[in-house]
Amino acid sequence: MVGVGGPAVGAGGAGGGCDADLDESPGNCGACGHDCAGGDCAAGLCQPLVLLQPAGVSVHEVVAIGDDVFAMSSTGLYSMKVDDPPGSASFVTNTTGGTHLAIFDGRPFWTSGTVHYLDEEGAYRSYGQTIQCSGDLAITSAGGLFCVYEDFALWTLFRHPNDSNWFTNVAPGVGIATLGEDLVVSTPTEVVRVPINDPASPETLVDDPALRDIVTFDSSVFFGSGTSIFEYQSGAGAIELVTGVANARVLHVDETDVYFATGDLPIISRVSRLGANQNGDVWVFEDSDLKPSFMAGDDTFLFFSAGAKGLYRIRKPPSAQ
Repeated sequence: MVGVGGPAVGAGGAGGGCDADLDESPGNCGACGHDCAGGDCAAGLCQPLVLLQPAGVSVHEVVAIGDDVFAMSSTGLYSMKVDDPPGSASFVTNTTGGTHLAIFDGRPFWTSGTVHYLDEEGAYRSYGQTIQCSGDLAITSAGGLFCVYEDFALWTLFRHPNDSNWFTNVAPGVGIATLGEDLVVSTPTEVVRVPINDPASPETLVDDPALRDIVTFDSSVFFGSGTSIFEYQSGAGAIELVTGVANARVLHVDETDVYFATGDLPIISRVSRLGANQNGDVWVFEDSDLKPSFMAGDDTFLFFSAGAKGLYRIRKPPSAQ
């Protein structure tokens, strides 16, 4: 694995206030005392550490909430603490055919034809045919849990737990996320805000025929389009954060940075939301199969799923914490 450090990370080589090579020391990676928590260090960037590799299946979802990390494979749900060592993940329950994962009221929910979840006692529950749902899941602070499903090419949004068919006529290919107390619906060409208290009055925020995966954070929507990454802000519109990236796809956003993938390549990049360090950092993995699909994070770590390669953790660079 090779890291290409930006101007704020990995400079200094040997020394820098401690008796260590800041480019390669796992305990002093990019800065004195910056420990990679089990991962290697290259060019001043902590490298991915594999946490979970279920035999014969792919890990395709990851959610981090508080001190907990939940990962879902094509057959099971796993949990661990954010700083646990490799091999510590616990098998929670079978999720055969499970796709999308969300945490609601501290409990995992996932979709596989319908909505499945664990109750307050940790027992498996399912809505059965009451709610048919095989698509995306989202949680709002005010309105509950929402999901989508496809029925004769019409995607319908459900509001958990009782309001089925709450919002209809959504274009195929829909994804959902939250924006404050409202819901955001994305299609291949639009991002639409759906007010929880007035779902009959949606507002188009972005109209873009090259739209790719959206991620929301606070009051902003982040998305890839063509070779660029944009941040949509109310009143300011879409602001270009980075350009020149083939098939740019947003993976994760925090207070200061946006992490994104480059098409189907084994690369993760970071760009600042604050106008500085626009070149950011780039992790280029020697393993061509290590391709990030979903990402979550906290103040210290990033977690990403990479299909059959499993679940990985990266300590954020010093300048990103």
